[in-house]
Amino acid sequence: MILSRIWYLLLALAAGACLYIAQLAVGQYNRQTDLAASEQLKSDVQVVGLTLQLDSRRRLDGLIKATTDKTLREALKAAATKDQIPVSTKSDAKKALQAFNDGLPADYKFDTLFAVDHDGRTVTFHGVDIASGYPDFEVGGYPAVFDALHGFLRDDTWVFGGKIYRVVARPVEDEVGSPPLGAVVGLKQLGPEFALDFSKRTRTNVVFFSSGQRVASGALGDDVTSATLEQIAPSELAAASADPAFKDQGRSELRPLGDDGRLSGIYARINGDAQDVASGYLVVRAKNHVSGFGQFLSSADDADKKQVKISWVALTMVFGSLLGLLFTFLEYNRPLGVLRLQAAKLKKGDIDTLELAQLGSAYRAVADDINSGIERVVEKGGGLAKKPADLEKVLGPVPVQPAMSAFAVPGAGGDAGNGMSSAVGPAFSSGIGPAMSSGIGPAMAPPPARPFGSNNETAPKPPAPKPPLPGGKPPVPKPAPPAPISARSLVPSLEGDMQQEEESTRIGEAPSDLLQQTRGSEPPQVGDVEIFNQYVAMKQQCAEPTAGLTLEKFKVTLDKYRDTLTKQHNCRAVRFSVYAKDGKAQLKASPVR
Repeated sequence: MILSRIWYLLLALAAGACLYIAQLAVGQYNRQTDLAASEQLKSDVQVVGLTLQLDSRRRLDGLIKATTDKTLREALKAAATKDQIPVSTKSDAKKALQAFNDGLPADYKFDTLFAVDHDGRTVTFHGVDIASGYPDFEVGGYPAVFDALHGFLRDDTWVFGGKIYRVVARPVEDEVGSPPLGAVVGLKQLGPEFALDFSKRTRTNVVFFSSGQRVASGALGDDVTSATLEQIAPSELAAASADPAFKDQGRSELRPLGDDGRLSGIYARINGDAQDVASGYLVVRAKNHVSGFGQFLSSADDADKKQVKISWVALTMVFGSLLGLLFTFLEYNRPLGVLRLQAAKLKKGDIDTLELAQLGSAYRAVADDINSGIERVVEKGGGLAKKPADLEKVLGPVPVQPAMSAFAVPGAGGDAGNGMSSAVGPAFSSGIGPAMSSGIGPAMAPPPARPFGSNNETAPKPPAPKPPLPGGKPPVPKPAPPAPISARSLVPSLEGDMQQEEESTRIGEAPSDLLQQTRGSEPPQVGDVEIFNQYVAMKQQCAEPTAGLTLEKFKVTLDKYRDTLTKQHNCRAVRFSVYAKDGKAQLKASPVR
């Protein structure tokens, strides 16, 4: 059953290959996902940085209305001429800042506004009091405010009390070409509301941090939620300040986040004064890894399933199934049917044993065991079982000296010795003389009598009759035994075609009565004639009668047992030899493989 076993092996190899490919696909998918996440995070860093700059520019543009307000300009002029800023001036400037901030869109309203005179003194402020707790609080010393008092537009990032503020400053001018009267400074806190709105605008998951502490965060809520960002340990945020790439280049490499490593992120620095206290932002993305082949199937959506060619899958399954069924039929069902048919014949009595040659190797051993069981049952019942002979046990050992054929030379090798392996089967009788028996033990074959008709020989003379006894009846003469027939008288001589320059000896002819007896529908084989001559000579030597022994009957018997033994032992031919046993001529049959 080599085909079906190979098919099972191929199926196992195919399954192993599919599993191997699936695992490779999982690894490649995860690797490509990590690579895509890294590129997306790098893009997120740029988007967040550019969006912060764009937000500052828009807020600077929004300050134009405040710097051109007449009430604010008059208040700054009045403050410039006084050592102590009057309360009325502060009140007028505060009202102007409040009116300005109320008129801004909600997305661009400031948390705090400062009005600063040309000396850097804070005239007034509106909104959150970030200066509480700082009695000498002064914003004129900040680089962004200093540049604005000298006519420049500036933005910056400040940190007060663990909070991060985006700062924009714009000068307030009275006349073109004259020094600025002061400046307006606006601050926007990067708090939870700002971070959430900022995350939606940039389509990123962002965390603002300072000095290793999370200040505010915003998440999109798809793969990463706000609760997920809040679980980021402060130690991971503090690690950004120790990252050489973060210090030198303003951005770290891709870093895993969380205990399970499901998140990855990149730290980026916020430019301005806040960078001195390790302030920055962290963009985060989740790793969409698949843990195995099963998750590949469960995570596939309808669009993915539509890309699969179901027809090819079905065709492969049908072809594989049909091929496996064909192999099973050829190696299992068909030989089993043959065995079942033979069993039915055995049941009906059409055959005595199962025919092993018609069965395959897998069933042949079973059938052989059944045949052996049948033989044992028959033998136990006292019957004679028909079974193949064990050559060593049934035929006996090889004779010490092989029997010689009609034309063999005693002691020489060749065919005379090769055919003498053992006798086959029980003794049999042909009706032409003593029964042929399976000689057990070595048998020395006597030299054959020279057949009649050989070269330079004449027919043997019959013995002279004995004189009659006095006063008695003359003895009845015994019939003369048939003379051996020469093989050369039945087969064309090879020497007849050769031209001999010297005188050659003519081969004698057999008597006409013997030739008449050997004539039949089919001429006997040369080997049968040789065996016949040997058998006649052996019977004469053993003083056995040969009356009625003819070549035709002898050949019929040999052909019968030759066919039987050839089928029984599945041999190429059967070779016969003559020997004497217990004073009688015997024949021994030897199968030739």
